[in-house]
Amino acid sequence: MATHIQIRNGNAADWLAVGGGVGPVLYAGELGFESDTRKFKLGDGITEWASLPYVNNAVVNSGIAANIVGVASAWPPSGSPSVNDIYILPNPVPTGTPAEFNAYNGALWTGSSWINVGSLVIGTGPVGAIGETGATGPQGPSGPQGVQGNPGATGIGIQGPTGVSGLMGPSGPAVPGATGATGVMGPSGPAGATGPTGDFTVVQAINNKTASYSAVLSDSGKLITFNSTSAMTFTVPSAAGFPIGSRIDVVQLGTGQVTVTVSGSYTLLSSNGFKLRYPYSRAKMTLINVNTWVLGGDTIVS
Repeated sequence: MATHIQIRNGNAADWLAVGGGVGPVLYAGELGFESDTRKFKLGDGITEWASLPYVNNAVVNSGIAANIVGVASAWPPSGSPSVNDIYILPNPVPTGTPAEFNAYNGALWTGSSWINVGSLVIGTGPVGAIGETGATGPQGPSGPQGVQGNPGATGIGIQGPTGVSGLMGPSGPAVPGATGATGVMGPSGPAGATGPTGDFTVVQAINNKTASYSAVLSDSGKLITFNSTSAMTFTVPSAAGFPIGSRIDVVQLGTGQVTVTVSGSYTLLSSNGFKLRYPYSRAKMTLINVNTWVLGGDTIVS
């Protein structure tokens, strides 16, 4: 299948109908064809169509008419040029372009070499109309409140003179005075030594389970019982957020062995193991720091 190359085109009115009357901005090196005037313009990636100059669409070399066939995107121009074909050099010129060629010069193929036929710019177009002013952006946020200034100095007042003492009044009758107010209570004596801490200050609540279970914060201070013929797991997750000093008791009532474990950031320590030994075995868990529980009681390794 033959390759078909089509240059961007339209009549003069079509070009100016874009961009509010100034036309589009062509990419650097992109050709635009004005169909009703038969003229070309070459984009620079910055200037609107209305402000771009026209370029010649034909030149003469030694009396032979030569036509512009495209823009040189590389040097030498790609393809298979015919004699007197001209390629326009974009801005900037491609890497490797000889020093005698400048941007917007025409490179003409003589059949054996490329020659410079000079600039193909024939004039500067009119300055395009100024675009409409964009809408005002939203108001930015208010800045932080300024630092409060230091308080002013305290004024100095002048104390007036002491007034003259008044005359002493006559003595009153010898009547016994009222009983004086009760004196201030003396300081409390030292507190006695604190007694030993008991296991619980109230009756211990019981949470009965027949399957594996993960503790919640409200289980602190409770006795968790497990009664099943199948093995079960009791897990204390760090996500529950137990405070340091929390205690949970565990009892295995059935033949299904209970394994005690922790999850998340918690660590569980035990001197005997993490499984309750027999039915009616009991163990106690205590949180001794943020991440460490200690398990003690009738436990075994396996």
